[in-house]
Amino acid sequence: MSGIINKLQLIYNRIKKLLLYITKGEWITKTEISVENYIKGKIPGTVRISIGIFILAMIIIGLLTILTKGYKRGFGQGILIESFGMLLDLFVIAIIVLWLNEWRDKKLKLEIEIKRYHEEINDYRHWQSDEAKYRIMGNIRRLNKNGISKIDLSFCYLKGVTLLNTQLMESTLRHVNLQNAHLILFSNLERANCLWADLRRASLFHVNIQGANLMCARFQEADLTGSNLHGANFRYADLQGANLSRANLQGAINLTVEQLSNVKTLYEAKLDSDLMEQIEENYPHLLEQLEEEEPF
Repeated sequence: MSGIINKLQLIYNRIKKLLLYITKGEWITKTEISVENYIKGKIPGTVRISIGIFILAMIIIGLLTILTKGYKRGFGQGILIESFGMLLDLFVIAIIVLWLNEWRDKKLKLEIEIKRYHEEINDYRHWQSDEAKYRIMGNIRRLNKNGISKIDLSFCYLKGVTLLNTQLMESTLRHVNLQNAHLILFSNLERANCLWADLRRASLFHVNIQGANLMCARFQEADLTGSNLHGANFRYADLQGANLSRANLQGAINLTVEQLSNVKTLYEAKLDSDLMEQIEENYPHLLEQLEEEEPF
């Protein structure tokens, strides 16, 4: 009997040292995971609890093994078998819990970062400076990298920027300054709200602007070559001198012949049949290829 007591005392001392090492001298009491603890490299509370439960199960099974060592059949052996099965279940559950905790931490961290990017854009809103422009561009890229395309860029100063493959679907670009900007290489403004957007002399080469609200937008001398403007709202939009060659204007809303009469060219542009008939009758020169434009 004294031998068993000595063995139990030895097991207890070793387990105590292990628990103190894992918990860094603190008993396992906390049950919540925080992003701050995760970032600082501390062991989250639920992780410590899982480890503690696992070790406690090992202690119980160890005690049962010692106390039922003489049993080869019957009740004692059944307890051991069930205990080992329980230990395996706990081990699997602990792995699942640890994975879920890590996934939740990453998700919370990502949500915090995305919120910060939006806040930084808001901080530089209304600033008309190169610093503000580059800061906003950087945050747009970071948001796109994290799969975010719906961004509020209202009243942002982005004059002369170059945005490659930029995704701004359903974004708000009210009163945004994109003069002389370059949105190229599959940039996407589908269903964006571009009310009063300033796009004078902007290059929107093969950009998807399908279904966008372009009400009162200024496109003077803008290059919209090959852009998809299907279903876009052109109410009061200024298209003076805009290049609409090969652009898709079918299904455009509130687009008038008067607006189209002021564009630079409609060479190979796609128009609804009624608009095309009026252009062919009254402004056939707009359907001709410009001298400086090379065919694809």
